[in-house]
Amino acid sequence: MRVSARQALSVGTLLVTLCCHSVQAQQVTTAAAKPAVAIDTSPYTTKLAEAIDQRGAVVDYQSHDLGGMHNDDVTLSAVTVQIPGQKAQTIKGFMLSIHDLHNEETTNGSRYLDLDEAVSLSKAIPVIIDSAKKSQGKEVSYRELSFTTNAMVTVGFRQNGKDIRAFARVGPSGSPHCDMNTDSDLLSLNSLLDKGIQYLNQPPPQGQ
Repeated sequence: MRVSARQALSVGTLLVTLCCHSVQAQQVTTAAAKPAVAIDTSPYTTKLAEAIDQRGAVVDYQSHDLGGMHNDDVTLSAVTVQIPGQKAQTIKGFMLSIHDLHNEETTNGSRYLDLDEAVSLSKAIPVIIDSAKKSQGKEVSYRELSFTTNAMVTVGFRQNGKDIRAFARVGPSGSPHCDMNTDSDLLSLNSLLDKGIQYLNQPPPQGQ
C-alpha cells in the first residue's frame, strides 16, 4: 500500500534539504557560502526553489543547519529567501540532502521543500512508524508504504518477508536514497523536521 502526499495529509510548506547530491539543476547561493552541490528542482519544483532561481532580482538566501542523522547520511537545513524591499516575498522551507553509499560510486541528492510540505511530512512519519510496528512478525512477499511530497521527497519503509527497513529518497525511484532503522531513525528525522518548523515559525528579529 502506497500513501501519496495527496492521499495522506494536507500539504504544508516546508523546505527540506537532502544534502550531498550531484544531480543536474541550479546552484544555490547562500549568504555565507555556496553549497558545493547542484540542487535538482525540476520538474518537481517548489515555491522555495523558484524564489531561489529568480532572474532579474536581488535574492537574499539564508540557511540554518539543523543537523543530520544516520551518520549524517541525511541532513536538513532551514532556508529563508527574501526579495529585499518586498516583505511579502519572504519564502521559507527546507533543504533535505542524502548521501547515498549504496552504489559503486557515491551519489548525493538534495531537494527543496516548502514549509507546508514539511509539515505534512512530519505528520505522516508517525503514521509510517505505527504501520511498520504493526507489520512486525508478519511475513509478506513485498510491501512498501511511503509518503511523497510534491518536491519528490519520499519517506517510508519496505518489507521483504519479515525484514522491515525504513528509507528516505530524493527524486523518483533510482534517485539517491538512504536505508534507515524503522523506529529510531524515522523518529530522529521527524525531530529534525519539528525543530526546523519551530525555527522557521518564530518571529523575525526586530528591525527585519
